[in-house]
Amino acid sequence: MDAVLKYSDRAIVLDEGKVILDETPVNLFQKDLTSLSIDIPKYFEVALRLKKNGYKINLENVKDVKSLVDELKGGKHV
Repeated sequence: MDAVLKYSDRAIVLDEGKVILDETPVNLFQKDLTSLSIDIPKYFEVALRLKKNGYKINLENVKDVKSLVDELKGGKHV
């Protein structure tokens, strides 16, 4: 899933040949995907938790660990 977040503009999830989700990777990874057995990248999960706890993080910029660190350096806790 790292490659999907880093290199894709669009993610399509199929179930038995039918499209069940068609989203940007950032929007997809903000959904509860446990029933689909899809794991989101751990660094993105950390970014989501930090954002929910008041950190100013632009999730669109989080493509890997380094970009998450860059977001944290530039962002402010609100």
